[in-house]
Amino acid sequence: MKYKTFSYLFLSLLFLSANLAIHAQTIEVLIKNAEAAIERRDYEAALKNLGAALAKQPQNADALTHRARVYFFQNKMEEAFGETNKILAANPKNAVILNLRGLIKRNFKKDYAGALEDFGAALAVDPNFVKALINRADLLRAFNRFEQSLTDASKAIEIEPGTATARLTRARIYFDSKKYPEAVADFNKAINLDAGCSNCYAERSRAKGHINPPTTTEPIASAAEAWLADILSDAEKALSLDPNNWLAMFARGFVNHQKKNYAAAWKDFYAVYRAAPLYQDNRNWMKSMASKAGQAGSLPQVVEIINEAKAEFEKDFSDLKAAENLEWAYTLVGKKENSSEKLIDETYRSYLIWLANKNPNSACLTYLS
Repeated sequence: MKYKTFSYLFLSLLFLSANLAIHAQTIEVLIKNAEAAIERRDYEAALKNLGAALAKQPQNADALTHRARVYFFQNKMEEAFGETNKILAANPKNAVILNLRGLIKRNFKKDYAGALEDFGAALAVDPNFVKALINRADLLRAFNRFEQSLTDASKAIEIEPGTATARLTRARIYFDSKKYPEAVADFNKAINLDAGCSNCYAERSRAKGHINPPTTTEPIASAAEAWLADILSDAEKALSLDPNNWLAMFARGFVNHQKKNYAAAWKDFYAVYRAAPLYQDNRNWMKSMASKAGQAGSLPQVVEIINEAKAEFEKDFSDLKAAENLEWAYTLVGKKENSSEKLIDETYRSYLIWLANKNPNSACLTYLS
């Protein structure tokens, strides 16, 4: 009898152990399936597998981490943020999730101090975490903390020299700190590592635009032509990879302007304005073309920009930024003798006077003094 009881107990334990093994194996398979789905960007399939894994084991760290990542990739930022907070409450030293939460804080919450704190916490857990190094470098660059930013980017390159993103990040740091030859050198290396990187070509073309034409024994005109052709080549390559790359459009507009092809230049600058209306370099070039409005055929689009700026300003007459934008929009006209352009100039002052009378606190008074 004792022998039978022992046998039953042994068999029960064996059966339970087998079930647990199958259960664990099933979770592992589900997570692997989810990882494969994430790789091919099939996020719904990934969520389905992760949901099944979490139904079996609700606190599975790998499944929770992947689900937070999927929400991020799907641009479901509130869900992603909530998930990262839950995971970090259970494990404050999850470097992957700290880095992910830092990205959400930086890109969507605009909590830059919080983002820096999270990237730093991720690196405290894993000092060689390349993604966190790159993300912190990029954020420090945005605040002109170039020395610290360069340290992080260079360390990321040292750890993973084959990572194009690290090279691209350092190239941007060099560009923003006005070290254009160094920027071009890193853009070159990024392109060697990832020939399909549209931004690498677009940003290299912009950096080349800041480097003067080379001094050669050839006539200056020939050197300038070669310089412009090199910039245009990069811009066209970037646009072949991504037709909506507005930085490449900007570089092409710059080349067209230098060649006095004003209609083509305006077309590119206007397209950039529509994609990135606050990009200051582009706004400066559009303003510089005011005296060439007739040659560029830009007047109808200028009127359109002015009308949009007026509508924005009318929403809040005390909004100084909207007033400044309206002022900029009117400077696109220039002060030529063309009657329609002159009419717009006169209309501008009349409009500001009308606004000032309507609201004595209006920011437009800045431009009537």
